[in-house]
Amino acid sequence: MRKTPSLEAEVVSQALFGETVDQNGEEGDWFLVTTPDQYQGWVPSSSVAAVLTDESAMQRGQTTRLSVPLYCQKTIRKGPLFQLPFGVFLEVLDMSDPLWIAVALPDGRRGYVQKGTLSFSKNRVKREDLYHFVSPFLGIPYLWGGRSSFGFDCSGFVQMVFAEMGMLLPRDSGDQYRDLRAKRIENPVLGDLIFWGESEKKIGHVAIFLEEGKFIHTSSREHQPWLRISKLTDLAWSTQEGSAYPYRSFHRFPL
Repeated sequence: MRKTPSLEAEVVSQALFGETVDQNGEEGDWFLVTTPDQYQGWVPSSSVAAVLTDESAMQRGQTTRLSVPLYCQKTIRKGPLFQLPFGVFLEVLDMSDPLWIAVALPDGRRGYVQKGTLSFSKNRVKREDLYHFVSPFLGIPYLWGGRSSFGFDCSGFVQMVFAEMGMLLPRDSGDQYRDLRAKRIENPVLGDLIFWGESEKKIGHVAIFLEEGKFIHTSSREHQPWLRISKLTDLAWSTQEGSAYPYRSFHRFPL
């Protein structure tokens, strides 16, 4: 999703595979769309399909791996159509095959994923299970505007984690900071959010507190452009002279 209808324009966010978006405008080969988190941006019209409802869909399944190959046939030998990131919802058409699940694609085609790559559980991630849940994402590249397991930015990762915990947060770190559902605290615990910025009005980074002064986040700083665990005492995040940001605040959401 871009700020203006051009490949030269800044990336502002991403619309994920299978996500339902509202079309709010059109210019040339571009659509102005709004994602479920109420974020707006321009995407190539070729990447959007009209919603085609398959009445034979049995249920919805969610991808559980960081990358899930989707095939056009029930064989791995001819390669996948493409890879799906974590957390994509798919309409399930048929589960009778011992190895494959048939799914409906947004453009009306039928695709196949291997059994074991979809979850049908409605259980949410609990605060006490957070460390276990986020650990597999370590090392995923930092990507400006990213909100999938192919690449996250700081607020995109936080938004994904909280969605798995049952709460939809705003897209940007500044809006997450100003979310009235949270209260400011002094002593963070597992699952609390940490915000940094030039000031309260200019928030530039967000992370999830883990334990013992550690937090998980993604940024392009410190020559480590990937999702990682850092410490509040690390110079870049300490708010001391030479740090990335002079302001820091802890917030707790009612999970």
